[in-house]
Amino acid sequence: MDAAMQIVAEAGLSNFSMKKVTQRAGVSEALIYRHFETKEKLLDSCFELVDQQIASIFSQQIVTDGEIQENIYEVVHRLWMTYFRFLVQNGYRTLYYFEYRDSSYYSHVHQRGIIAEQTYFHDFAEIVHKINRHSNVFDKINSAYVWTFVLDSTGLFARRIIQGDLPDGEESYNIVWQIISKGLLGLLQPELAPA
Repeated sequence: MDAAMQIVAEAGLSNFSMKKVTQRAGVSEALIYRHFETKEKLLDSCFELVDQQIASIFSQQIVTDGEIQENIYEVVHRLWMTYFRFLVQNGYRTLYYFEYRDSSYYSHVHQRGIIAEQTYFHDFAEIVHKINRHSNVFDKINSAYVWTFVLDSTGLFARRIIQGDLPDGEESYNIVWQIISKGLLGLLQPELAPA
């Protein structure tokens, strides 16, 4: 799976083949097909592995209603920074994840989104519901727009850092947070929220 993700991260999905995986991993094609019946199942399994790892970072976060009520901005900042650091630190896996997510392969995985929320994304969903109870973010704007902005922007910046287009380090992380948080600020602070 790591060999598959490395190949996609380096050359994109269009240049992926099972033969390249066998050469990179140093195993026979028969062995790969014994574990993954098709190329699509291998790619899907790689995506799900990273998806579960992302979900697990939120399962380790303890967020109370009192903490959210006291300083919602700091809670969101902490959660976002944990997610962003994970993306940057997991280089080729992150590049694979977003390459796959932006591809036609993803459509059947996306349809399983409800299942994911009920299983390994349950903790993330709980945190989001707690935040929404205190900010009513999703009463102000459709959640699809919020997630598209936050997740796609965060992923784009992480990819740029991984690829060396932007410097890696706390200063970069803080700059990216400032850009993203300014977009969220109007939704998180009632006095600045759209009517």
